Amino acid sequence: LNFLKLAKLKYYNNNLIFLVEKNFLIQSGDPTGTGKGGRSIFGILNEKSIGNGEKEAQNFKRGSQSPKHAPSMKTVGYFEDEIRPDIELNKKGLLCMANTGPNTNTSQFFVTLRGDDLEYLNGKHTIFGEVVEGLETLD
Repeated sequence: LNFLKLAKLKYYNNNLIFLVEKNFLIQSGDPTGTGKGGRSIFGILNEKSIGNGEKEAQNFKRGSQSPKHAPSMKTVGYFEDEIRPDIELNKKGLLCMANTGPNTNTSQFFVTLRGDDLEYLNGKHTIFGEVVEGLETLD
């Protein structure tokens, strides 16, 4: 849902591929092109309805808010992992959510460039798609 809604809003238009690790993955989905940005559709919608959640998150990270007053996932714009244990990172061309830990998904995603030795990523990243045409482009 997140990826499709952001694509429909043209959020990914002109986004750079900011990370390429040969024979491992390519990563995009950050409109700043730095790998440090990006919002989920939920963050975008909630920002419009409750104010600037990003400022709240930054204030919390800097320590200006106590843990008792930490911004919710909804405020920051993260959304929960949707990991299915029956779907594994085991082939080239899988489309997955990039994150910085459990339940920290926003707009960034990666595509696998190989199928072996990726088991350590299972259970950490939601797989939500697969390249079905043009797989040779990933070589």
